[in-house]
Formats: sequence, C-alpha cells, structure tokens
Amino acid sequence: MVSYFRVILAACSPYFRAMFTGELAESRQTEVTIRDVDETAMSILIDFCYTAYIVVEESNVQTLLPAACLLQVSNWL
Repeated sequence: MVSYFRVILAACSPYFRAMFTGELAESRQTEVTIRDVDETAMSILIDFCYTAYIVVEESNVQTLLPAACLLQVSNWL
C-alpha cells in the first residue's frame, strides 16, 4: 500500500524522496521519527508541501530555515 502522504513529501523534497523510495529502513516503516527538526517548522514545511504556500516571519525564520535546509525543501526560498 502506498501512502499518499509519503508521495507528497517525496515530490516536495529530495530528502524524503530518498527516504521513502530508496532502500533505507524508513521506506518500510509505518512510522518515521524525524529528529533535530523543530516541531513547528516541520508542520509549516509539511503544510507547504501540500499547499505551496508558506508564511516566513521574523518569529519562525530561525527555526524554519535550518529545517528546510536539512529536509531539502528549497522551492520556497
């Protein structure tokens, strides 16, 4: 069974594409933990993958930018 959630993330990010379509253990897991990423930044980036809309503000840029770089979500920069 293909998770549509994974397909959307893989389309938005080379990081997730490698994680979910390659031979990494995460491609076979039903649940994946992403470490070292701020929870709010992760939520904003996931929303961006679904909507192509993002609000970058002074209050979130310091956590959003490192998360986007780590997860290779760069089409909003």
